[in-house]
Amino acid sequence: MNLNRLLPWVPLLTLLSLVTAACLLLSSRLGEAYDFLRWDVTLAWIPVPMALLFMLLDGLKARWVRRLLRALVAAVWLAFFPNSAYLVTELLHAFRFFEMQPGFWTGIDYWYRVMPIFGVACLGLALSASSLYLLHRWTSARLGALTGWFFAAAALALASFGVYIGRILRWNSWDLAARPQMIVTELAALYQDTSRWSHAVSFVELFFAVLFLSYGIFYTAIVLGAKGSPAPASLQ
Repeated sequence: MNLNRLLPWVPLLTLLSLVTAACLLLSSRLGEAYDFLRWDVTLAWIPVPMALLFMLLDGLKARWVRRLLRALVAAVWLAFFPNSAYLVTELLHAFRFFEMQPGFWTGIDYWYRVMPIFGVACLGLALSASSLYLLHRWTSARLGALTGWFFAAAALALASFGVYIGRILRWNSWDLAARPQMIVTELAALYQDTSRWSHAVSFVELFFAVLFLSYGIFYTAIVLGAKGSPAPASLQ
């Protein structure tokens, strides 16, 4: 595998790393009650190296090995992909331990609590868009632009549902392998309950709209920024 193919992505990875460090530093000042953010941010990062590894597998000459590893890496990416967007739901914790009183928004303590959590939410959108962009471009280069956008939309829809089952049903990514029977049973029960299913659909629709819009902005910014520059080696 030729690691030089990762060079075009070093600036983006560096920026994401700096933002992550800043978010974790600021959130650490909120107290031990917010230590869970470190774990959640770590999980949110997993899809990025998985997407990079997926692209690097193009360098393997053994076709069957390449296909097997691609399938495994893609499965891991898809299982953890919702964890990036999940960071958006951390916004609820901005008020979790804050005493709401009249005029609370005028106090500086309120903003010191809100802004780090807002930064974590934005980081989640950026990590989600970054790993999806890598695989979106890889798919488009080989199967066409229409298929690439279909893949991106499908991935965002699945991620939206993944956020629902993570935040509302409280499942983890590894439950797909550890407790698959439980997941199938609970999904069947969810579908049969009209009220709960309607709630799930509404949540997924709203989250999909947010994710698709943020990804569209990210994609447009990358494409406009790349105009007049040679395509990254990883995409050629």
